[in-house]
Amino acid sequence: MSSIIPARQGAKADWMSNLAAVVGVNSDDYFVEASQAAALTAAVGAFVSAMNVINNPSTKTKTTVAAKNTAEAAAMAICKVMIGAIRPNLQISDQMKVAAGIPPINGRTPVPPVTVRPAVDIVSVTGRQVTVSIHDSASSVKRGKPAGAIAAYVYAFVGTTYPSDPSMWAFNGAATKSKYDVNFPESVANGAQVWVCAAWVNRRGETGPVSVPISTNVQGGGVNATANMKIAA
Repeated sequence: MSSIIPARQGAKADWMSNLAAVVGVNSDDYFVEASQAAALTAAVGAFVSAMNVINNPSTKTKTTVAAKNTAEAAAMAICKVMIGAIRPNLQISDQMKVAAGIPPINGRTPVPPVTVRPAVDIVSVTGRQVTVSIHDSASSVKRGKPAGAIAAYVYAFVGTTYPSDPSMWAFNGAATKSKYDVNFPESVANGAQVWVCAAWVNRRGETGPVSVPISTNVQGGGVNATANMKIAA
């Protein structure tokens, strides 16, 4: 999968920009949720902007290079999920895959959706950044993905009571590792109660059941606390 994405920085940025542009305009045809297409566009845009900063000798510093590396990793993660979802989907034509920069494949055995929900634990809260651990709820160790899962889609909500309507949750991104940082914007009030949940996704972009939402408070006036509650199916 990584070989599909060019290794050279300039070519990588061009490839990602094309993927974001093509999927962003035709998200329904690529079976990608609008919120996920928007997250792809945002992640790629952040990477390209960070690249432009370090390409200017007057603004290239250790700090801006580190920011570029962080943005690149985030863009790579969601692009890999998009490749995994689009490439094996037989409902997407080979021509459309090529247009998105994704070479088609043939004869792959279908992968069913993951049938178990992930477990999500809060690791830490720093300002408006909530770090969570996402792992296989059926595993005896708090790490790893279940068979068939390539990542977890992470969703967030701000409020005292989380909604049962899935459309009211904001898609935050794709977690490919066990630890994931959920960053809430500055517009979120100090001490506000926030919620996080996740669902495993397979290489076809099909999601499994949603995790039990967990809650905490962002810093700046609230008291951190966690609570487990069940989300409506």
